[in-house]
Amino acid sequence: MNKKYLKYIIPIIIIIAIIIIIVIVYNINKYSMPEEFYDSDIEISKDLAKKNSRIIQKINSLEFDQVRTCLNSYFQDFVGTNPSNIISDEMKVYTSEQYLDRIWGKLSQDYITKNSASKENLVCNENITSYNIDILTIYSVNDNTDLVEENFSSVKLYIVKGIFRNMDTKVGTDFTMLLALDNATKAFEIWPSDYVDMEKFNSLNIGDTIDFDIPDIIEATEYNKFSNFSVSVDDICRYQFNTIIDLILYDTEKAYNLLSENGKNMYPSVADLESFRDINRSSLAIARYSSNIQKLENGVLTIDCYSSNYDYKISIIFDEFSSFTYSIEKIEE
Repeated sequence: MNKKYLKYIIPIIIIIAIIIIIVIVYNINKYSMPEEFYDSDIEISKDLAKKNSRIIQKINSLEFDQVRTCLNSYFQDFVGTNPSNIISDEMKVYTSEQYLDRIWGKLSQDYITKNSASKENLVCNENITSYNIDILTIYSVNDNTDLVEENFSSVKLYIVKGIFRNMDTKVGTDFTMLLALDNATKAFEIWPSDYVDMEKFNSLNIGDTIDFDIPDIIEATEYNKFSNFSVSVDDICRYQFNTIIDLILYDTEKAYNLLSENGKNMYPSVADLESFRDINRSSLAIARYSSNIQKLENGVLTIDCYSSNYDYKISIIFDEFSSFTYSIEKIEE
């Protein structure tokens, strides 16, 4: 080939090769990332995803214990705001005004601002010397955009449903709260039931989405700190077993609603479960201390209870640790 033409062809080939390489690299990047990353409003898209893409999911055993620990701290301080409530010498270590400060320090600043909350509205009006917290459901509220590195946060939000029970009167009050935990600062904050009811968050279930702006960080203070404890699955099972006992004894209709399909075959109506309760009232009262917890297998825990009338077993069916149903069966001799 004539050298004259060769000196033009080589640069052309090089230019074509560079163009091909650029096209290949562009297409690789384009198809390996979500389409919205190529919108002109990329920053807006990320921001909206961070704030609004929340999905309700199940929890694990560690999360259950963290939530339970923080709730116990909140309710203990709440009960302490009434100067007539002396739960025990151990608990009553602050004045009622100091308990009020402690409650205030656990509330979300977002809740305080949006609801114009005042300390006077936080005082416990019940006369209480003993109480129980029965947790029925805990859901986690997770960001559905984990692929965006900037969206990662150490703060997790939980929806908690349960019953606060005055054990002096045996009367229970339903509650649904939002609880945010920061595993980096080991701090938490709470949105009480009135906020959750107002926002209609109390009807959410697994798989639902929620529009909620979770804080990026929760500052730790002397009032809102928590610790991780080494809790066993048996401890959680025992706690939920005691919850079932409370419900059968004091809220039989709620207890009936939690019966599994097999449980409702044994006790077709609330009246049937009330009959079981009345016959076994004394054994149920002591079952929380003397029952024999069997091994948790495939999400089902069997607990043997003993009665002068007949022996029976209560089987708790856990949906991981977010919620549970249960059944009651007679132990055949």
